[in-house]
Amino acid sequence: MILLSLLDSLQNSLAFTSWKKEHDNSFVSHFFIPINSTFEQKGEWEIGYYIIDTKKVTTFILEKEKWILKSSDQLVANTGKEDVTKLDTSTVKISFEDAMIKVKDLIEKEFPGHLGILGEGFCILQQYKGTVLWNVSFITQKMTMINIKISAVTGEFFSKDEINFLGK
Repeated sequence: MILLSLLDSLQNSLAFTSWKKEHDNSFVSHFFIPINSTFEQKGEWEIGYYIIDTKKVTTFILEKEKWILKSSDQLVANTGKEDVTKLDTSTVKISFEDAMIKVKDLIEKEFPGHLGILGEGFCILQQYKGTVLWNVSFITQKMTMINIKISAVTGEFFSKDEINFLGK
């Protein structure tokens, strides 16, 4: 699977090995990819590492076939209700591409008027409430966000929501 080769590539890169010497108490927390309104990859993969001691995340990005440190020691976007959990990539059975097919089918069925008004979005592979999942979000032209969580192990939907930015 491409994710495992990306992780292996990162972990063998100079950028990562130099950083890891100073941050031994850390683990992979997520993969991130921007996506367009047609459910395709729009940019480069980013991989985040959670630093246990500081409770912050460092992100690496693959640019021109070379891993670089994108951001260091960023606060975690977290409600504080749940600790960041190590991402177990070995359990991933549903690829990014397969997840996007399932998400597109779901949006066509559950949000039928939204296909023509979807904007840019992003997809995060993460461990959430004990489940490894693809967390997919799109901004719409109606000032709402569609958020769909799908198990990266079984392909079942964990949640599907539309959030209105303007209130009720």
